[in-house]
Amino acid sequence: MNLLTVSSFKKIVDDQEIDNDTQNLINTFKLHYREVNINELNNIILKAIKSNRSVAGFDRKNEWEDGWHENLKNFLASKDIKDLKPKYYRSNQYLRFNGNWIYTPNSDFEFSFFQIIRSYLFNKYIYNHDIFEFGCGSGLNVAYFAKKFPYSRIFGLDWSKNSVQILNNLCHLDGFSKVSGIVFDMFEPSLDLNSLNIINDFAFVTIGGMEQIGDSFYDFFNFIFNKNPEICIHIEPIIEQYNQDSLFDYLAMDYHKSCGYLGEYLTYLKKNKNVKIINYQKISCGLYHDGWNIICWRPIKSVTTGAKAP
Repeated sequence: MNLLTVSSFKKIVDDQEIDNDTQNLINTFKLHYREVNINELNNIILKAIKSNRSVAGFDRKNEWEDGWHENLKNFLASKDIKDLKPKYYRSNQYLRFNGNWIYTPNSDFEFSFFQIIRSYLFNKYIYNHDIFEFGCGSGLNVAYFAKKFPYSRIFGLDWSKNSVQILNNLCHLDGFSKVSGIVFDMFEPSLDLNSLNIINDFAFVTIGGMEQIGDSFYDFFNFIFNKNPEICIHIEPIIEQYNQDSLFDYLAMDYHKSCGYLGEYLTYLKKNKNVKIINYQKISCGLYHDGWNIICWRPIKSVTTGAKAP
């Protein structure tokens, strides 16, 4: 069995500077895995080809509302942030990881690895920022930010009323008083920052939220750009980072396309002369596709510059 170590994680993110919090997570989770054998590989590929695929987009709003209602119900009963874990994290022992299909005895491997990536990114790029997470869903990440950055204001924004209700209850618990929930639609983005009395630098964040808007990211990009955040951090499936000449990536790219996930957003950012890309990386981990790729960027001038769909 292989073991994810601090040293191997440094190679995955191509960074020799890994903070102590992230190192501690890596050592605590003890993520073991091995590459699959040929029989396992054939079964995995067949399962990937036959997998059920729900198409992302506005039409799924009611499904998300129902999903976050389940988290809301459980959280109201327990008052435990562990009940904010989204139900789409399922126990899987066969996964895509670091360029190969793997078997792992750790049934929560993907969720654990996501927590490591999240720790790495937000220790690296966030200090005294107020944080806005768009498409915050169950509020799991909002709760994490509130604990990690106790002096920052944390805003969770989502089109789901149940999502916002979770945050409106979370803010009454000890340690979460700086949390706020706001109804927000990435398809029709609108938010008056002046009404929130923001005085610190602020960061805009999406974690699997832009996945759901497909090719309709232009209005949301304009919104981000014109609000002029200090930094924008995305942890998302990024279609341009697949190698279509590799079977491993081709199957994931086909899954991404058939689900209608985020379009060529990275390409769009690269072509925009008013965008400074700080970092982007392919992070191979997931069941049928790579959901935890990284893009960090910021506007390089504060003037309003309209973006148009090609």
